[in-house]
Amino acid sequence: MDDYVTDRFDGLPAELATLPGESRTTFAALSTANLVANDALNRFDFSGARRQHEETLQRSPRGGPFLVMHSHCVAGLAAREQLDIAAAGRHFTDAMTVSARMGGPSRSSILAGALLGGLRYEQGDLEQARALLDASARLDRQGGPVDFLLATFGSGTRVAALIGDLAAA
Repeated sequence: MDDYVTDRFDGLPAELATLPGESRTTFAALSTANLVANDALNRFDFSGARRQHEETLQRSPRGGPFLVMHSHCVAGLAAREQLDIAAAGRHFTDAMTVSARMGGPSRSSILAGALLGGLRYEQGDLEQARALLDASARLDRQGGPVDFLLATFGSGTRVAALIGDLAAA
């Protein structure tokens, strides 16, 4: 997990890929499933990433909102890579709402909103993109998964520049 969060994720040890279904705790199972899904995404195995997401949803009644939110985000990233923009938007939106529905902190929703904001930027919806990306940029954090950071600061900078706020960019 540390390697993933610090953008040094270079695949999983072979034994870890078999653990999601065997883990004793739901937290460990969902965390491992998310890492397996990220590994699949990094190898362009989009069906593998979606399969892990489906397994996470089966466990979600017992799982934490952050882990389920993250699973939706990975599924959305896989959909976006396949240019299934509608599915990507649904996953990112679901990621934002799942935290609230499961009683999770708004921080999870804001992180997921960064990915939806990046997608809205790519679709030309600068108003919604800016709102979502600005909220993510205001989070007090020290690093984090690169996909969230790229959306927040990469797309956020582009949106600010496009609307003429060069100081913010």
